[in-house]
Amino acid sequence: MTIGQPEIYHQLQITPLWTEPLVVVASASHPVLRRKALTLAQLREMDWVMMPHITSGRRALERMFLRAGMPPPVPRIETESFHIGLSLVAASRQIMAVPHSAYVQYQPRVKRVPIKDKITNGSVVFVTLSGTPQLPAVSDLARAFQRFAKAYPVEA
Repeated sequence: MTIGQPEIYHQLQITPLWTEPLVVVASASHPVLRRKALTLAQLREMDWVMMPHITSGRRALERMFLRAGMPPPVPRIETESFHIGLSLVAASRQIMAVPHSAYVQYQPRVKRVPIKDKITNGSVVFVTLSGTPQLPAVSDLARAFQRFAKAYPVEA
């Protein structure tokens, strides 16, 4: 067992489905959209809505700042829901990093913020317990997700 990994990790069957780019978004009327590509230092100073620390998107965003040698921004608001976060962003002067598919759902209320640096892609996986019988519905759901991932590749 690797130090720092709970024992449960060894009991999981993880099926990668797709990777999806993260994008930084702002209200369609936000003045930041009139600017050229922003630097990380400029982004860091803005008001952020963020997902919790546990999410892969939040970790990817924080790694981007850390790799550039600066502390990540501190969120003004933290939410567990993309829908709540994007609704807040659409009605305010805050920004948020979200999966591309979430951004697409909220167009034209939000627009992509032009940034110089690329954000790491997030991953979507299907997780079940290995070595245990699966309910038919769980197996059906896993197959449906895999078919969807093949039929509708994510585009940025």
